[in-house]
Amino acid sequence: MSRRFESMGGRVLPAFLIVTSFLALVVLVATPSYENVLEEDRALAVKDLVTRVEAACRRHHQDTGKLALEYAARNEEDSYNAKRYHHLATAQLYAGWQGPYLDLPLSQADNPWGGTVELRDNLSTHPALGFELAGGKLAHERGQYLLLTGVPEASARIVERVFDGEPGESWADSGRVEYVVDDGGTLSIFLLALGD
Repeated sequence: MSRRFESMGGRVLPAFLIVTSFLALVVLVATPSYENVLEEDRALAVKDLVTRVEAACRRHHQDTGKLALEYAARNEEDSYNAKRYHHLATAQLYAGWQGPYLDLPLSQADNPWGGTVELRDNLSTHPALGFELAGGKLAHERGQYLLLTGVPEASARIVERVFDGEPGESWADSGRVEYVVDDGGTLSIFLLALGD
């Protein structure tokens, strides 16, 4: 029996190395593909969020004539938990409000990258300084945009592709999606302008 084991000894190590090398190669090739799929899923989650919030903004504006605010709170003590920061999800006392327009207030769980989420009511509020839309149309001043922080640039480019098509040279400051590299990356997505 020991003679048989000795005769196999020269073949076991090379076979083990071949199998190990093959598995390492599979992991090396599969990891970037998995990360790409994950980023595509995050971009689609943002698209769903934008669709939901944009529809809520339009209904709210139609009912009240006002632009909405909706800020995700970072924790239970955050002042953004107050009713005045949740026009779409929490009953408001101003005329025409017939909501809720969203089932739940925006939360950090709505940002696939874990950063903040804010629905803003002025298209010229930093970091968005107005939006250059298709056909050279400019949208600034009164309107709605969604802001997400903590978004890596590679992910922002994928979101850009979802909304505006293939990113060009000036992708970060033109179109429906704008991107600023600060706080880990801030993504601004145009929803609507008054009179649109």
